[in-house]
Amino acid sequence: MEQYEYTFEVPGKPHGQMRARATVRYDRSGKPHSHVYKDNRQLVKEHDIARQIIDKAPRIPHTGTIGIQVRAFYPIPPSWPKKKQLMAETGQIRPYKEKPDLDNVMKHIKDVMTGLFYVDDKQVCSESITKVYGLKPRVYIALLCENAQE
Repeated sequence: MEQYEYTFEVPGKPHGQMRARATVRYDRSGKPHSHVYKDNRQLVKEHDIARQIIDKAPRIPHTGTIGIQVRAFYPIPPSWPKKKQLMAETGQIRPYKEKPDLDNVMKHIKDVMTGLFYVDDKQVCSESITKVYGLKPRVYIALLCENAQE
């Protein structure tokens, strides 16, 4: 069984998947149809991340099982006292009140990687995500592809 591993960091504060937008459109006869789309700000964020990781992507997206590990580093508030900042830096304080939620961060990352690293996010069989404070806000991503390129 062949395995491929990709690891990279995306600088900047972690972003979450935004809610889909919906509107009603009318056809020529006046019949209404619902239309669901992504917000332009979401598309810009996705393209920015894709631009940063595309050089690490395989030539052809993997077709086997996928495992994703994500570590989201949130900025330490500069207004905090030095002692509290040090506690955050050493992992004694976790960003449990910080947005975005972890599931939205993971959805965002999986959407960006779909089509670049794997064909469909239904291939993801395991995922792990952690939220911590860090001196440099960023998102660390490790991707393990098994039975790839069948």
